[in-house]
Amino acid sequence: MLLSLYGSFLYTDHLQFGFKANSGYNDAMFTFIESATYFNKRDSKLYCVLLDASKAFDKVLSNGLIYKLIKRNVPVQLIRLLFSGLTICIVQLSG
Repeated sequence: MLLSLYGSFLYTDHLQFGFKANSGYNDAMFTFIESATYFNKRDSKLYCVLLDASKAFDKVLSNGLIYKLIKRNVPVQLIRLLFSGLTICIVQLSG
């Protein structure tokens, strides 16, 4: 329901695969394997960074996130909902 109401405000970079409809692990792995194959065939170096963001909720700067959502003209109702959910996550992680 939330996605149908507010989906137009929740866009991300085209290179982000997680938490998106019709996208996920398989897409990320395909992109990685194809990139590695491309550079290996050309005898080039390939540098990669792997990021585990599983504990990212306790690192989010809440005020900065809210500011960015306001700049995107996200409805106040959705900002309040996201902020309350984020607050719960932070409290649970710190407790």
